[in-house]
This record gives sequence, structure tokens and C-alpha cells, in this order.
Amino acid sequence: MTDDAKAKRTRQLHEYHAQVLRKAILGKESAIEIAVSIPAAANSPQNETHGKPMNQNDAHHDEKIRVLILAEACNSKWSSVPLVGYNQIQALARRRDLEVTLVTHIRNRESFLDDPIVPLLKGLEFIDSDRIARPMYRLGQLLRGGKSLGWTTNMALAWPGYVYFEYLVWKRFGAAIRDRKFDLIHRVTPVSPTLPSPIAGWSPVPFVVGPLNGGLAWPKEFPELKKGEREWLIPLRRAYRRLPWHTKMRRSAAMILAGSRSTAAEMEDVSPDRLKYMPENGFDFRLLEGVDTCRDELSRGDRPLKLISVARLVPYKALDIAMEALAGCRKSWSQWTIVGDGPLRESLERKAEELGIADRIVWTGWVEQKEVIRKLVEADVLVQPSLREFGGGAVLEAMACGTVPLIVDYGGPAELVAPGTGITLPMAPRAELVRSSKTAIEELQRNKSQLSEMSAAAIRHVREHLTWEAKAGELASSYQRLTAANRDRSH
Repeated sequence: MTDDAKAKRTRQLHEYHAQVLRKAILGKESAIEIAVSIPAAANSPQNETHGKPMNQNDAHHDEKIRVLILAEACNSKWSSVPLVGYNQIQALARRRDLEVTLVTHIRNRESFLDDPIVPLLKGLEFIDSDRIARPMYRLGQLLRGGKSLGWTTNMALAWPGYVYFEYLVWKRFGAAIRDRKFDLIHRVTPVSPTLPSPIAGWSPVPFVVGPLNGGLAWPKEFPELKKGEREWLIPLRRAYRRLPWHTKMRRSAAMILAGSRSTAAEMEDVSPDRLKYMPENGFDFRLLEGVDTCRDELSRGDRPLKLISVARLVPYKALDIAMEALAGCRKSWSQWTIVGDGPLRESLERKAEELGIADRIVWTGWVEQKEVIRKLVEADVLVQPSLREFGGGAVLEAMACGTVPLIVDYGGPAELVAPGTGITLPMAPRAELVRSSKTAIEELQRNKSQLSEMSAAAIRHVREHLTWEAKAGELASSYQRLTAANRDRSH
């Protein structure tokens, strides 16, 4: 088969898949546009992608703000960044004052089958950038020794694939953006500040990026962590600032959202009027519908605590420290559920056997978010002593469920846990952190009234400040301000 024939066949397959996806998700009568974009053959005229940019001729109805959202990672079935992207976009799409068109990677296509977000969107586009992204991902896995370690290496190798993703987005939507068929563009994911957005410098309409999160220093109390996490490129991390489009993005973006204090501190070249602090995570209380959240028994009797951790089993999550602490206060707890998996699972299981607490630990591996929520509600305390955490989504979910978090006062989790909503332990060397964790568990078990008060306060704090809906409202206000200022400048 010739190269031209292969390219034609690939296009036919993608067009067919788009039609099948449309019917599976929406049926025949929906007006929502769903398409799949792939890079054209190298010898095709102007390297065009198939079809025309969706919605480019739509009128601006009812004064809604027409938002083009870029979310290379957006998947309700996965955890971490893809789920963060999905949840934030769903909350934005639910707003009546916004008209949202979503652009994401083709790897997320199956997750949108029967997904409730789709009818809320004006358009949905899948971009296939795997020509570059896939080989770089495979190289990253080889250098990292798997999927869970070497995050800096992963981000360095993600750079070419993401830049290519935005190039294809521009090929698809550039004409519509230049003609101002969208009022604003918002890159929601990726969240790494090391990955630039070329479109920020090309777009005539306001470009928002973030929340960006990263750059948290490795704790000096644990110098061995960098080696354990295979972070060989840490000394070169700041080199990303010299890569193409990075400076242009920071200068051109109408607003940059910083997902943590440490990230905001790295944005010294961004003027304060364009920099906004907004934690990357949020919670949707609809996840608790149909779940019995009654915690009346929490304040009764002296029963042992039910504990839970939700984490990748990697060195910086510090579950080995938690094990040593819990081995020293066995009377204070009866069961510890560990949700998650990773390269340290076997060594942690051996350690639990050595410490004599293996029979009290339940290992679930990864489970869907609904099941995570159910298990959080069944527990009293989230034991999450992460030593270097950017976001802390599991901590936020626990608080929303009334599960009191026990964390180290460093990084993202510490920015989520307000006074009276959980226990924050000072960062300290290993032996001291084991002691403080043990003491905290013993105190929580003895003082059930304090535990009950913290549980209620945690729920209130999330409901009032940290829901996806509240964040979407805050973003919509920013969109309104930015688009109004852009119209004034245009006139």
C-alpha cells in the first residue's frame, strides 16, 4: 500500500470512528459536534487536518462567553491530572453563562461514551498527536523504569508531544480563533509549568492557563527521596525556562492560575494583576449521593480508629513512615485500608509483615472514584504523610467525606487543610515524624469529640470554598473581566 493510500485509509477510519462515537454518545438528533483530528500526510497541501474548525460560523447567542478549552489530559475514568481536568471542565460546562468547546487527546475518546458532560458542550474535538507523543512516552518509560517514578524526566519528554498537540489544535481552530469565533481560550491541562503553550502567543483573544502546579522543593530532611524517585534531572529542571515558547506564554497569557504557593513563587516574571492563586483540586458533592455519610458513632465509646490512605505507592508518599508509626500504637486503630498501587507495594507488604500489622491492612489496588469515596466515608482518619505533594486531591476528597486528614505540613495538602479541619505535622526527620504521627493517632483515638468536630469542620470548609462549582464561578468571573477588557481594547 502506498503512503497516500495509507494516509487515506487512516483518515477514513478516523472519520468512521467519529461517526460511531457521535451516535454512541448522543444519538442521531443532537446538534453537538464531535470530531477527530489527525495530522495530515507530510505531502498533503498545507498539511491540513480534515474538516473545518467546528463552530466557526456560530453566532454569539445570549451573551454567553464562548470558551475554547484545551485539556490534553481529560478523563473521568483515570485519576490525578486527567480527572482534575475532567472535573473542572464539567463544572464550567454546567454554567449557563458559558458556551464550552472542549479539545482533548484522542486517547480519552472512549471515556466520553455515555458521559454526562457531552450534552453540556457546544463542541467536542479529539486530537491525535501520537505521531510524536507516543514514542516520547515510551522513551520516558524506559528512562524512568516504569510509569510511577522520575516525574521530571516524564515532563521533559512530554514537551515535544504537547507542543505538537497545540500545533494541531491551531491547524484545526486557528482560523476561527483569528476571526474571534471564540471569546477566550483556557488551557486547563497539562498542569506542569514546564510545558509551554504556543497558542498563547498566537491568539488574538485572551488566553488563560492553569492551574499550573509544580516546582516544590525537595524536603532537606529526606535527601534520599530524589534518588528513590529517580529524579536525575532535578539539577536541570530550571532549564525549561529557556525552551521555545515558555517566555512568550508567560508574557502573552491574559491570566496564569497558580495551583500552589510554591508555583506562584516561581512566577516572579508574571505581573501580579495576571497571576491568580487557585488550588488545582476541587470536589463535587454529587459524588456523595446515595452514600450513607452518617458519622454519629464517631463520638461514641473508645473503639479503635478505622484508617485509610489513598496514594501511589512510591517513596515520597511515605507510607513506610506511617507503618512504623502505626506499629507503635496498635491499640488505637483496628484497620488500615490502602487504596492505590505502585512499585513499592511488595516492599511495603513485607514491611507490614515484619512489623506484625499485616493482618490489619487491606490492600485494594486502584479502584474507581465512586468506590474511593465509599471507602473514605467508612474510615475515620486519612493517613497521608506525603513528603512532597503538589496537589493533594485525596486529602480534599477525604475532607469532603468527613474523614479527618493527618498530613505533613508541606506542599499542596497543607494549603487545603484549614485550622480545625485536620492534623498537620511539622516536617521533620524520619524518627521524629514517626513519633509525631504515632502521638497524633493516639490522641485522635482518645479524644473522639475533637475528631467529630474536625470531621464536621472539614465538610463545611470544602463545601464553602473548594467545590468545583465554586471554582467554576470564580473562573467565569475572570473570563467576564478578561473578555470585556479585550473588547474595549479592540474598539
